[in-house]
Amino acid sequence: MLRTIAVTLGTILAISGQAQADEVWTTPVGEVVYEADLETGEAVLSFPGESGQRLVGIFPGLAGKSEERGFFAGIWLDPESATEGLCPGAMADPIGGGQAYTWGRMDIIFTKPDFPGGFVVMKGTCFDQATDYLIAEPVVGE
Repeated sequence: MLRTIAVTLGTILAISGQAQADEVWTTPVGEVVYEADLETGEAVLSFPGESGQRLVGIFPGLAGKSEERGFFAGIWLDPESATEGLCPGAMADPIGGGQAYTWGRMDIIFTKPDFPGGFVVMKGTCFDQATDYLIAEPVVGE
């Protein structure tokens, strides 16, 4: 049964993320990768964290959009902070099903409305306003 669930989940993620699977952006601190689309309409992107870990950004309304991209308000979380972290409470991890004690607001605005385009992302920690930013340029295949 557990194997069936894992195979089904893997198939859903592979199919739902297929349109954006090749989207990668470069930043001064590492690559941002479009990981998957959730059935509930959120796009999942992974970002380089300050300590080398991968942070997860979740953006409602972005799933499946490769045209007419603009501003999307979302959240980020550190999946490695399941038992302790920077925030006073935990955020549910919609990907791994656990919780994260390091999370915050993350806003993304694309610099071009259609694929391939770069973006600027603003990040805040816990309940703080977004103050950290990251500029990302698309990696275009040769």
